[in-house]
Amino acid sequence: FAVVGSNFNTEKLHSEFWLKDNIKCVIPQGHPLQEYEKVYPKDLTEYPMVLRENGSGHRRALEDALNHINTRLEDFEVGFEAGSTEAVKNAIRSGLGYSFLSVSALRYASNGLIACEVEGLNIERGFYLLVRRQKKISKPARFCYEYLLETSK
Repeated sequence: FAVVGSNFNTEKLHSEFWLKDNIKCVIPQGHPLQEYEKVYPKDLTEYPMVLRENGSGHRRALEDALNHINTRLEDFEVGFEAGSTEAVKNAIRSGLGYSFLSVSALRYASNGLIACEVEGLNIERGFYLLVRRQKKISKPARFCYEYLLETSK
């Protein structure tokens, strides 16, 4: 099974909702936005953004939230695209820009990263447990799958 950031219920795949995820704006320590009392979406257009790759559930959630406030990704300066959350965190620490990251990704090893609220921008998505419909998963994987479902309640 897999843990994914989008619902993939298809003929071959079964997705089951697992956890709700909140995504926040993340800046490096010492970034000019750190001095703002309130950060607005238009404030972000002045600085480069580190973005997840096209097709990721993370990026889709960001695009949906921006559309909800009548803003588009094209309104921002994308300085770098990354293929993983760790790559995004490292890019932020290296000064390549700010990004939007899952709050859960900031719980551990978030040195040098600061989460900030962006007025009017609420980004939520779900994590899903994914299995192939026609394939049995191993006993240890089934135990882990059921454990994850049980502990999320």
